[in-house]
Amino acid sequence: MTSVLPFWLAILLALPAPAGSAGAPADTAVGPGTEVPFVAQSGLLCGGAAAAMLERFWGARGVYPTDYARLVHPDEGGIRTDDLARALEARGLDVTVRSGDPSVADAALRHGLPLILLIGSGGTRRHYVVLISRSGETARIHDPNWGPDRPIAWKALETSWAASHYWALVATGHRPAWIRTVARSDSASHPAVRLPRGALSALRAGRYGKAKDMARDLLHGPHRDPESGWRLLATARWLEGDSRGALQAWNRVNEPRLDLLEIHGLEHVRFQALAGRVPITPGRLVTPRLLALTRRRARSFPALAASRTDYRPNVDGTADVEISVRERPRVPSGPWALASPAMQALLRHGIRVGLGPFTGAAERWTLHGTWNPASSGWGLSLATPAPVIEGIVTVRGDWRRERFRTAVAGLTGIEQRRRAEFSVREWLTPHVRATAGAALERWSDRGAVGSASLGLVLATSSDRTWLRSTVERWAGHGRPFGRTAMEGRLGLSSSEDAQWWMRGGLMLVDGAAPKMLWPGAGSGTVRAPLLRGHALVVDGRITGPVFGRGLAHATLERFRFWRFGPLRAGWTAFADLAGAWRSAAGGTAGPYLDLGGGLRVQTHRQSAEVALAHGAQGWRWSGTVHTGLPWSGRR
Repeated sequence: MTSVLPFWLAILLALPAPAGSAGAPADTAVGPGTEVPFVAQSGLLCGGAAAAMLERFWGARGVYPTDYARLVHPDEGGIRTDDLARALEARGLDVTVRSGDPSVADAALRHGLPLILLIGSGGTRRHYVVLISRSGETARIHDPNWGPDRPIAWKALETSWAASHYWALVATGHRPAWIRTVARSDSASHPAVRLPRGALSALRAGRYGKAKDMARDLLHGPHRDPESGWRLLATARWLEGDSRGALQAWNRVNEPRLDLLEIHGLEHVRFQALAGRVPITPGRLVTPRLLALTRRRARSFPALAASRTDYRPNVDGTADVEISVRERPRVPSGPWALASPAMQALLRHGIRVGLGPFTGAAERWTLHGTWNPASSGWGLSLATPAPVIEGIVTVRGDWRRERFRTAVAGLTGIEQRRRAEFSVREWLTPHVRATAGAALERWSDRGAVGSASLGLVLATSSDRTWLRSTVERWAGHGRPFGRTAMEGRLGLSSSEDAQWWMRGGLMLVDGAAPKMLWPGAGSGTVRAPLLRGHALVVDGRITGPVFGRGLAHATLERFRFWRFGPLRAGWTAFADLAGAWRSAAGGTAGPYLDLGGGLRVQTHRQSAEVALAHGAQGWRWSGTVHTGLPWSGRR
């Protein structure tokens, strides 16, 4: 190259380290850190992803690993080092390659330069990463496969790096970052925006209403300029905090297109495990619907406790989508995580414990068991993103035994079932989730049977209102039978600390269905529908009075919460209404109305409640533990 920068860069990297820094640098971090944009790899393009990170660090936009796809040698498992260096030079960077000297890393980082390192990846395989900083004995890397800003012990990195004889690549931009661009044949230049006089001054002064009036003049006035009008309106909405309205306005001029997907907070989960599930890809138009679907699928990830999805517009008509996540702990830890199983055991004679993720695939194991005299059992399930099809796959195995009071005096009916189930669920739209499943079962009095199920959830964006329907069918020895259920919840207030809820449903089973599938209403421990002033279990047996082949139920609740750090605690008042037909005693039972109140403690997707309710049988105490969203089926 004609530039003299490679010469000076080589001299810079060859200089000895300052006195006292020959070993590990001081605890103060050196290197550009997260100023280096992260780009995830696809296929064998870890080298292309690493190169794209360096290009973007020096000001390029619209650069992706696929720009380097022609350099991949599939038989060799990636891109050759010489080819990668030449490609970066051809794209306008000044490149220096060093090998055999690990001190090059400290020299580059001290001057704020990221490096591409080629490290070992098991056996003879090699893998490109970007070293972005070092503090003491800890380095941080952008790993195109695992994710951004990952900590690694310096000794471990050196050991892995030795597999390539300490190959490293350092690059600088030969033009200032603020004017540097990378030409792409499939990208059009961003059109100029012609703003009316005073529009920029109004935006800078925070007079967004005036800016929006100017935008409407451009859209509908005598000097119409729709593209500039929509962009000005979008900018004003964005600056005043209306991100959805801004996105709708930008969409009118076919903007913004996704540039980068950023995921922050991953520790044990690979970046691509999550990025591969969300529907948004580089170059795709970012719309409110697409952003909402991305938000839905990120929240449904089994290894995540919480996530937040938003977008950040860029000046060139693109946008970056940011997903911030919090992983579930691999094993229960912390006061609430340890107290929750204890409360489950105390209130419902059962326990549910989540474990994982233990691999980068983001799997989540759940172990559950109950020892209620009327309903006991155990089970183990694994939920993980599907490797081929879209969706979350769940594999579950369990055993259950239930006791029922029979019409014959002194005879206790007992049913047992062993079950192995496979199901898949996915959000098809921001408001529609579909589930399909199949299972093999063995019943104590029916032998082997097979079953299939279909489910649908309709939910608002806030999950305050939802409707769930499920259809299941069993076939095997004897007559086939089925079960149908529909349940919903309606949020009647928007306050987080003072809420009104209404919940209800309808459940039906065929006449040939075993009693283990019959619906019932009670305290919520053996069957989910609530009728807290009536006992569903008497003397260790499920008996009623609201227990039959058909059930209708409804609950109206009032909550009042106060916040105590991460917890919310408060009181609840409720009215439960339920009735059954074709009951165990014959005929119709109810409807019954129970009134009561209680105390509830709640944290993220978990809550415990102690209630006192009055019904036809007098006053009754009950305790329930809720885990997951109400329509998730876990209670």
